[in-house]
Amino acid sequence: MMKIRSIMCAVACAALTLTSCDEIDKNDRFIKVDSGIVTPPDNPDDPDRPTSVQRSVLIEDFTGQMCVNCPNAVPVIEQLEEAYPGKIVAVAIHSGMVFPTTIGNLALQTDMGEQYYKDAGSPAQPSGRIGRVGGTYLPDRWILQAQSVLHEQSPVALKVTNSYDEATRKVSVSVEAYGVDAASGNLQLWLTEDSIVAPQIMPSGTTNMKYVHNHVFRAAVNGAYGETFAIAKGEDKTVEAEATLADHWVAENMSVVAFVYNGDGVLHVVKAPVIAKADEPEEEE
Repeated sequence: MMKIRSIMCAVACAALTLTSCDEIDKNDRFIKVDSGIVTPPDNPDDPDRPTSVQRSVLIEDFTGQMCVNCPNAVPVIEQLEEAYPGKIVAVAIHSGMVFPTTIGNLALQTDMGEQYYKDAGSPAQPSGRIGRVGGTYLPDRWILQAQSVLHEQSPVALKVTNSYDEATRKVSVSVEAYGVDAASGNLQLWLTEDSIVAPQIMPSGTTNMKYVHNHVFRAAVNGAYGETFAIAKGEDKTVEAEATLADHWVAENMSVVAFVYNGDGVLHVVKAPVIAKADEPEEEE
């Protein structure tokens, strides 16, 4: 039987216009978080070919440096990551309410991020797509939506291995997939970066010039919408790709996010650092 526990959630929304930044009432409160979702057993005789895979959750967090309430969405992601270790992959897509590009590398928006934001309907911020199931949701719905995805099984297991050439700043990505069941859709590879110090308008209305931004979308490795992907039950498949990091990106803080998606949503998602830390294995499941 799954256990239910309550954790504090710093989210509640007030309705605003599409051009405004959604206000989050930090006095609103407790939300039930199902922390007892059981990861099904894999195949101990052949770990690379599991008999079942619990689906992980991709959170596409549409955010902006000029969105005063966007920092209040961060605790929701942190709570999910704490409740479901290794099962939550968040990507901050800076778009909409952004600083002008005149601030140079401190402006975190990208043309591709703006396209994804438009694809999602240019929703009020902060808002997010949770596993691409349904539409976009305000942060007060993220936990419940994530729980729903976590109860699903994935038809595909993914393993990401990265190698980085410091001289050329090129990262080589290898995605190994195994068909737990037959699946088809697109395989998408993204680059994200943590620990970026850049301006952010805060809920108080002040500007924090030393705000630390995490899991920031930087670029798509294999095209805006990825590449066609299909796998049969019991099939092994490897997909390889390369990308060159921009000069101002810090390789040690970067990761590759790999996910398979189709009309039913994101079937599975994994994340692996560009430069693996000592004793840190490649991401797989």
